[in-house]
Amino acid sequence: MSTQSLNDSATIKQLNREGVEHHLAGRLDEAAESYHQALRIQADNATTHNNLGFLLAQIGQVGDALAHLHQAVRLNPTLANAHANLGQVLAMQGDLKKAAAHLVRATDLQASNPQNWYNLARIRLLADDNPGAISALQHALRLDSGNPSYLRELAKAQSLEGDYEQAIASYNRASELSPDDPETLTGKGVVFFMQHNYPAALDSLRLALDLQPDHPVALRHLALTLAAIGNVDDAVATLEALLEQLPEEADTRLDLAVLLISRQNHSQALIHLRQISRPLRDTGRARFYLAVAMLEQEREQAITILKSLSKGDDGYADRAREQLKFLRSQENLL
Repeated sequence: MSTQSLNDSATIKQLNREGVEHHLAGRLDEAAESYHQALRIQADNATTHNNLGFLLAQIGQVGDALAHLHQAVRLNPTLANAHANLGQVLAMQGDLKKAAAHLVRATDLQASNPQNWYNLARIRLLADDNPGAISALQHALRLDSGNPSYLRELAKAQSLEGDYEQAIASYNRASELSPDDPETLTGKGVVFFMQHNYPAALDSLRLALDLQPDHPVALRHLALTLAAIGNVDDAVATLEALLEQLPEEADTRLDLAVLLISRQNHSQALIHLRQISRPLRDTGRARFYLAVAMLEQEREQAITILKSLSKGDDGYADRAREQLKFLRSQENLL
């Protein structure tokens, strides 16, 4: 290697070090300039492309980030960090299959890095691969058993898989490590709600809200728990307050509409149901309650929705058939 090449290599390493230091200190413009300087010296340096791609993704320039990260893995297929970063950016773009493939490659290349396993788990959760997420998180915890974030995500995956007892145990371990974490307390409260253990759910959710009063998941599940124990007025008030804070929360709006229907306030429920956006608007639950709310004022259209819904094979199709049967019996009585 020539003297010039050695000098260039040393300069590129120094520029990358400076770029990382600037990045960690929040000086993003300076970091980008360091990386660009390095690329002007050597355009095919995989490490520089990876560093610049990571930075660009952080500031929202996803297209440019992908270009640099793809270049990094092309130039150096064994650069684990580039695969990890590319996988996360692809996940941001919704390409979960390719994202998972790059994260798997990162864990193959750098199996002792728990963060790679954690990132793989999060992508598998997005892809509804709960067993795969659990496996990846167990790998992460074998490498870093004292990380409450890993335990919290493991609990989430276990609860999604329906293993509520294991989920509570994982949340409890996370709470021991980080007692004042509202995310852990919220997650535990949600699992207690799913188990119909409403007193424990209320306790955990209220503790979470003491720490973060505007936590949307905690507020929503507090409302659902209050409704489950018959405190519908407070549940409605909680959901209405949450919608003022986050008007685009479609699940919250649907929950509120269902409670309003239970109070026979069909007109107000209809207002909320008609504001729900896709894809939730097209689900069986949303369509069923829309039809129920419409029965008083728009009966024919409501029956049309119920007939369409009844042709399915899920629980709300069954409920639509029951509702139609009830309506026919009413007509016969009349």
